Amino acid sequence: MVKVGPWTVESVMRNEIGQRCERCRTPIKEIWICTVDADSDQLVALKGQRTWQVGCECGPTLWALSEREWRNATAPIKSRLKLAMRTIRVLDAGAAEEYSKPILEERLPKLLDGTLEERSKKQLGYIVTRQERILGFRG
Repeated sequence: MVKVGPWTVESVMRNEIGQRCERCRTPIKEIWICTVDADSDQLVALKGQRTWQVGCECGPTLWALSEREWRNATAPIKSRLKLAMRTIRVLDAGAAEEYSKPILEERLPKLLDGTLEERSKKQLGYIVTRQERILGFRG
């Protein structure tokens, strides 16, 4: 969970089928589930709705935050998601070397739930990058 102004980003999930942002109706696959504080004066403008499923681009507009505030608060989440997607792509390719496959499989759930230590995250990024180069995903 990440606190951004009067809002809390509860979780982020991916829906490959897609859905529409509750705020702007734009099609999204990455869904940010956010809750406004019960005592926030924004609840009136939001017609009492506390929980929203939005795309990452609607965050600043929905919350009346500056782009900088939003970017700083959500950067760690976006970084984790990006590395997770890369890790899944390598695992799906089925070509992870014997030494790296168990590490990828073990660390992916921790990465997704935010409990992977920073050092382990950097190591995972290195391993994924190496595998991407072997697979020809990177130059």
